[in-house]
Amino acid sequence: MQKTVAVIGPEHHGRRMSLAEFDTAEAREGRLYELSRGIITVTDVPDFPHLAQVDAAREQLSAYRRKFPGRIHTMAGGSDCKILLDDLESERHPDWVVYKTPPPREGNLWASWVPEIVIEVVSPSSRIAITMRSPTNTCSSACANTGSSTGIGRRCSCSAGRTVVGRGGW
Repeated sequence: MQKTVAVIGPEHHGRRMSLAEFDTAEAREGRLYELSRGIITVTDVPDFPHLAQVDAAREQLSAYRRKFPGRIHTMAGGSDCKILLDDLESERHPDWVVYKTPPPREGNLWASWVPEIVIEVVSPSSRIAITMRSPTNTCSSACANTGSSTGIGRRCSCSAGRTVVGRGGW
């Protein structure tokens, strides 16, 4: 029996959906979609100041990668990766991630390949939404079950295990 794939659009904002169903759903173009504790979140495509901040972080990490070959395996943007949080019924597409290890050769890639660094730029218009979310759902769990997160003003930084940008550990 063939399974029907759900199509998500802006009208689904705030509706409940399981992570399993969301993971295979198709999204209409023009908006961004995430699953937050089983609730579909629909957002607009970010503006230029957001892009400039992500680009600045990407450039710094690229310079580090060139200076220290082999320490970073892969870097990706939100449309190139996803973070599945089964226990929270959530799927996230952060602005930028860094993987220090290669991807697994078998199994569900996104369920088992966890980035060491997750960058999410928070715009002033999203500050209210971010403060209403649990810090665990917003940041720490996106990195790994062990991590720390800080939501301060316009930025949310996240570190997993020993990897903290700017404080050594690499």
